[in-house]
Amino acid sequence: MIYRGISTAQKLFTEGNSLMNWSLNHLVINGRYVSYGIYNSVRVGRRLSLVDYGTSSQNQTEINAALSSRITPFFKIPDVIFLWEGTNDMYTNGLTGLQAYNNLVTYSTIVRNLGAKLVVATVIARDYSTDPADLMDRINDYNTLVRANQSSICDGLCDLALDSHFDTRADASNTTYYHADKLHIVQAGQDLVISMASTSILSVIDL
Repeated sequence: MIYRGISTAQKLFTEGNSLMNWSLNHLVINGRYVSYGIYNSVRVGRRLSLVDYGTSSQNQTEINAALSSRITPFFKIPDVIFLWEGTNDMYTNGLTGLQAYNNLVTYSTIVRNLGAKLVVATVIARDYSTDPADLMDRINDYNTLVRANQSSICDGLCDLALDSHFDTRADASNTTYYHADKLHIVQAGQDLVISMASTSILSVIDL
């Protein structure tokens, strides 16, 4: 967990995996370029602190299991949560799109019952060398469910996968935005994520 800001401020919690945890051109683990970039964008004019739980290889199942120790004891209204996962639940845990979506619903129900404003990001495309052949199909199923049910599971949707740089398997071969592993994104891609995420968070943070 990384904490930035002042203890009395409104908090922005960020949850995710290596896509948010790594920095720049995929060379710095725990550099947290994306989470810091989002925080620096949305904190302007606000007494806002960052609590970043982005962890390499983390999946939604693990995020849910840690809720009672990481979010529940420290959350206060009007804190905001930005959640970007799903991909590892389907890759590492082998879940279907529906099963991964149901894990998201579990998380959403708990944090929104606390009074959290929750912003959820969709899963971007990937073409990692060990990806199962049907992984993108499962990712698309997950994203479709998130979009169809956004009003009931979150206060804001950051639809990263709708962006033309991130929506198909072929996009993962574009080295302008993706690392050579066709999974992680380099600074140009991360800057797009920061911009889109910040816009989504700003749409709910003061409501």
